[in-house]
Amino acid sequence: MDGVWEPDYERLSVIHGEVIRLTKLISELSNLSIVEGDEIKLKLSTVDLSEILNDIVDSYEPMFSDKNISVNKNIQNDVNMMGDIDYLKRIFINILSNAFKYTNENGTVSVSLEQIKNQIRITVKDTGIGIPKEDLKHIFERFYRSDLSRNRQTGGTGIGLTITKALVEAHGGTIKIDSEVGKGTNVIVEFVNLNHH
Repeated sequence: MDGVWEPDYERLSVIHGEVIRLTKLISELSNLSIVEGDEIKLKLSTVDLSEILNDIVDSYEPMFSDKNISVNKNIQNDVNMMGDIDYLKRIFINILSNAFKYTNENGTVSVSLEQIKNQIRITVKDTGIGIPKEDLKHIFERFYRSDLSRNRQTGGTGIGLTITKALVEAHGGTIKIDSEVGKGTNVIVEFVNLNHH
């Protein structure tokens, strides 16, 4: 009919995707403004890292399954630390989201959590596209995206790892990324558990 817009589901899908992308960007810019302030204010409580990491990995299972990505979990039980549960979840979601986005179909993502004495280590390893060596030194810079990630049209904003690093450091931790193009990426987050005796 004249003057009546016929539904175009492909166009609607594109618009929906853009809305989601912009919503994510606004959320991440909000987080960035928080972490770039004078101080990140943590709402501290005892956090069960084992539980939240298991829950987050499990929530990604359907998406991993859709891409036929194998997920290997080696999560030690009863690993607790003082921290901000919302920010700790954001750290793990950002890292796992990257592993999902940059791992090809039929790849593998491995997630481990271990505590040795007062040292807590979380490792997320993938068999994805990897990060060129020249890009690794810029990987935590605001809005930086490597050529490989830009070419994949993954919808990243370039600030997820900036936020992740700031939140890890606010908890007194460190984050390290090793990667090789065509072989994958290994992200290691370490915290010191001051409550461990």
